[in-house]
Amino acid sequence: MKQQKSKGTKRLLVLLLVSIIALAGTATSHADIVYDTTFYEVGNNNYQSISYSGSGWVTVNTTNNSGSDWGDFHFFLTGADPSVFFVGDPTWAETPTSSQLISWVPQDNSSQVIDLYYYGDPLYIGQTGTFAVHIENPNLDTFTVNFYPTPLPVPEASTMFLLACQLIGIALFNIYRRNHQTMSINKRLVSSH
Repeated sequence: MKQQKSKGTKRLLVLLLVSIIALAGTATSHADIVYDTTFYEVGNNNYQSISYSGSGWVTVNTTNNSGSDWGDFHFFLTGADPSVFFVGDPTWAETPTSSQLISWVPQDNSSQVIDLYYYGDPLYIGQTGTFAVHIENPNLDTFTVNFYPTPLPVPEASTMFLLACQLIGIALFNIYRRNHQTMSINKRLVSSH
C-alpha cells in the first residue's frame, strides 16, 4: 500500500513539475522591444513600422531631424486582431510614458490607435525623445506597430488677428481711462479755485 502511495505521489510531483514548466513557458509571451530611429519627415504619411507578436512595452527612441518641432507622437496597429489594444486607461499600471511631459492620452483600453500630446514640452529639432506604449495581445498574434510624429501646431492667422485686436482694445481702454481720470482731476482743481 505504501508503494502505491509513493508511486502516486511521484506521479503527482512529476505532473506538478511539468505543469510549472509549461506555465513558465507561457510567461515568456511578455516581450518588450526597444526601437531606435530618426525621423527626417513628419506626418501620418511618413510613419515607420515594426513587426511585433507579444504583449508588452514598445519603446521608440527617436531623434528629431525633421526641420520642425514636434508636439505629438502617434501609434497605430495594422493587421491586428480586434482583441489587441493599446493600454490608455490611467488606472492601469501600463499607461504610456515619454521623455516629454505628456498632457493627454486616450482614456480607454479598446483602441488600436493612441496619440501622445506634449504641446507644453515639445521635442525640438535635434533633440532625442523616448515614447513607450504598452500593448495587450491575448492571442499572441503577429501584427505591425506603426508610429510617427507630427509638428507642433502653429496658430492660424485669424487667431493672431483676434489676439492683436484684444491687445489693441486693452491699450485703448487704458489710454481712455487715464485721460478720463486726468480730466476729472483737472475739473476738480479748477472748480476748487
